[in-house]
Amino acid sequence: MFVNPLSVLDALGISAGMTVGDFGSGEGAYARELVKRVGKSGVVYAFDVQKDLVTRLAAEAKTNKMDNLHAIWADLDERGGTTLADNSLDTAIIANVLFQSEQRASFIAEVVRVLRPNGRLLIVDWSDASGPLGPRADHVMTKDAARALAEGAGLVFDREIDTGEHHYGLLFRKASQR
Repeated sequence: MFVNPLSVLDALGISAGMTVGDFGSGEGAYARELVKRVGKSGVVYAFDVQKDLVTRLAAEAKTNKMDNLHAIWADLDERGGTTLADNSLDTAIIANVLFQSEQRASFIAEVVRVLRPNGRLLIVDWSDASGPLGPRADHVMTKDAARALAEGAGLVFDREIDTGEHHYGLLFRKASQR
């Protein structure tokens, strides 16, 4: 069984009024559901490096009057690549894309930069190479490596989230500023 975005978001507790970022949004499976959960008072940013996917998601948002969905073409491996201000997001989601990043530490640093104090980051990624749908075995980022990367960027591990047979889900929190 593969990841079900609905059950992952249920476990995450996204609620009305939140500001959430979907990093590597692709076709928008998480972003669409996030829009429903944050309601009219919330905001969803959907970032992707593939311009055609961003263009399609932006058009869909406009057609369906999802005024609080902002699809943004972004270099996620670069500091400032999202164009968001520091401390902008309540929650960030990186689902099935971290294994593709060539600059993983920079990617995580950009997410940490835009998270508010006490903001949460959920990393969902492949735990194994699963045939034609999953990454090559040499591209799989292990759960331990993902945890070390996030903790190395200053995030505090919170808990694991069940994401199915071929994935892992790790929830982190950004420390509050003192």
